[in-house]
Amino acid sequence: MNRSRPARRAVTTVLVLVTIAGLGLSVVHRRGTAHATRELGPALRRLEAPEGLGAWPDLFRPGTVSALAPRLDAMATDAPSPEVHTAASLAWQALGDDASAVRHAELAARLAPDDASIQARRDRIVDLALVGRVQRRVKPFAWFSGLALVFFALRGLVRRLRDGARRRTT
Repeated sequence: MNRSRPARRAVTTVLVLVTIAGLGLSVVHRRGTAHATRELGPALRRLEAPEGLGAWPDLFRPGTVSALAPRLDAMATDAPSPEVHTAASLAWQALGDDASAVRHAELAARLAPDDASIQARRDRIVDLALVGRVQRRVKPFAWFSGLALVFFALRGLVRRLRDGARRRTT
């Protein structure tokens, strides 16, 4: 079936836009989680380390944040304070658990309604959770459209090479 040139151009444009949207959302979400990891260190320094831990561990060793997040979750349950909820929110955000991060950010914002930095952090975490939710829904379509673009490009290249070879032989 032969499609008209404007229809092919429209399909290609849609595929390119979906691919770019999926990649862009993925990059934004990944940068947000990396930023949460960087913010977690100063947030932990404001807290006292729980008994038996000694000092807060190095956050950039593999597995540290994943071990730390449940501990901060328990601390927030035992002694709720805006600082503990903020640290727990950042830890969960660094792990990519948007629901837990938003829950702790909301609790921190409720405990400190006048603190502008906590309110701003809550807004940023809620926005990043929304980006993560949209990104998870768009990502399969972005992969499919990227693969379709590669397929169409290769098909076009094969056609051009085949047509060029035909012209040379006749």
